[in-house]
Amino acid sequence: QSEARRERDLSRAREIQRHMMPSLSPSIPGLEIAVGFYPAVELGGDLFDFIPYSKDRQVLAIGDVSGKGAPAALYGAMAGGVLRSMAREKLPPPELMRRLNLTLLERRIEGHFITLTCALWESKSMTIHLANAGMPRPLHVRGDEVKPIQIEGVPLGLLEHNEYQEMTMTLEKGDLLAFFSDGVSEASDPKEEDDFGIHRIEEILRDNATRPTREIVDAVFTKLGEFEGGHPRRDDQTLVVVRVR
Repeated sequence: QSEARRERDLSRAREIQRHMMPSLSPSIPGLEIAVGFYPAVELGGDLFDFIPYSKDRQVLAIGDVSGKGAPAALYGAMAGGVLRSMAREKLPPPELMRRLNLTLLERRIEGHFITLTCALWESKSMTIHLANAGMPRPLHVRGDEVKPIQIEGVPLGLLEHNEYQEMTMTLEKGDLLAFFSDGVSEASDPKEEDDFGIHRIEEILRDNATRPTREIVDAVFTKLGEFEGGHPRRDDQTLVVVRVR
């Protein structure tokens, strides 16, 4: 009876988490977006969100809570709720991250922190403003060239007085951006001798750059599944692919 009750609770928690998450194919002016989200266990500690600032300004956020399972999911839900409440002030990404860091420190939970990439998209000027707090560097695809965006920072909820840098990029029609958690890049083969790695993600993006974003996301996870050889995921895996229309 205890086990059955636990399974019912987990099933209900999974359903609630699904309802809390945004669409896997959100509608944002000037962008085509697709998301892949695969938790390692019943509940996921990765998070992603799309928050409107105005008609032509949107915030895209993707994060990864330390650990996995129910504790990580609860911490991620708290962080996501705080992020949305702060977004009402329409802050630039570095200030949004700084304030979120301070709030998480006020509610410090030992052993938990979150990495996060925050991007503010302005469709009129076709510019994106990026700040990063410990997530893998996003990838920028233009034509046959794939480059990591050189922006880094300290995870949120660890240290006080953190300041976050902003990088502004002007994008062109057809450009791709890929944001992903380390559960994708650090996935291992069955013998745990090799990681999936950034280079494989870059290769898949390059080979599929002209396809719809949903097909690009599916291509990455198809190759990732083949690489893992059917073994259980070690970590939550999230990928957000964005194309400029």
